[in-house]
Amino acid sequence: MWLLLLASLLWAPSFPVVKRLGVDADLLSAVRLGLAVLAVWVIARWEPRAPAHPTLNRRGPRLTPRLRAGLVALGGVQLGLMYLLLHQSYAHLAGHEVALFTVLTPLWVTVLDGVAARSLRVRPLLAALLASGGSLFLCRLELRPEALSGFLLVQGANLCFALGTVLYRRLDLAAPLPHALASRWIYLGGALVASIAALVLVPRSAVDELLARPLGTHLALLYLGLVPTALGFHLWNRGASRVSAGTLAAANQVKVPLAVLVALAPPFNESADLARLAAASAVIAAALVLGSERAAVSLR
Repeated sequence: MWLLLLASLLWAPSFPVVKRLGVDADLLSAVRLGLAVLAVWVIARWEPRAPAHPTLNRRGPRLTPRLRAGLVALGGVQLGLMYLLLHQSYAHLAGHEVALFTVLTPLWVTVLDGVAARSLRVRPLLAALLASGGSLFLCRLELRPEALSGFLLVQGANLCFALGTVLYRRLDLAAPLPHALASRWIYLGGALVASIAALVLVPRSAVDELLARPLGTHLALLYLGLVPTALGFHLWNRGASRVSAGTLAAANQVKVPLAVLVALAPPFNESADLARLAAASAVIAAALVLGSERAAVSLR
């Protein structure tokens, strides 16, 4: 559980940071994931050697070609396509709105996990509904017509994220993975998808404009690539294999009130209803308890 909460803490500040940067969406996706690929190769050196199992070569923690290909495809969806959609939504929404509109992610996680297990358990679904309800309460549900495109883009990103989370969790439950080593191939898949999109869609002028930006912009890019993208998703996938679907779905919502709190603070100075934030946080905390390992039936 603590790995999931730490990942949410790392993700929360990224929403207002991305909005303030104003970098081309597809270029930002490629840069973040390119930096993350470099970072996870360093993280993988710290991974303890795992016992041999069917998905690994017998001579050590080296993934089989088939599993590597599957992880690359998983990363292309969970990270590559997800970031491409998410970053496009910032053209239509404020940073805190992007965070708030991730409220349906727990439902996607729970439903997809139930489909994969061929069984939708009641308690995890209730935990996901409660977590989503808490975050929806945080939203005023006043979808402006011009924000509808952004909302749909975020939901597409949510689906990609949930699908990747569930698939990774099912793979790890089938045969425990060396997480940092698996992350190499997941991030490589995400970087490949984002890089191809950037090569096709990003004009040279956007690249030149980014290179001419001040040092603060490049430091922000380093933060986005190394902290929420590389470390955050590595911790999330690792923690996802250790908890029930209900806990996984609810923990994802912790980033919503955290992102709003960050947006309220300088230098972002966005406004929000503090009473609404406190109430929503209490509901999300209740969802975490409901979906916890002690309360929920594990899907392992």
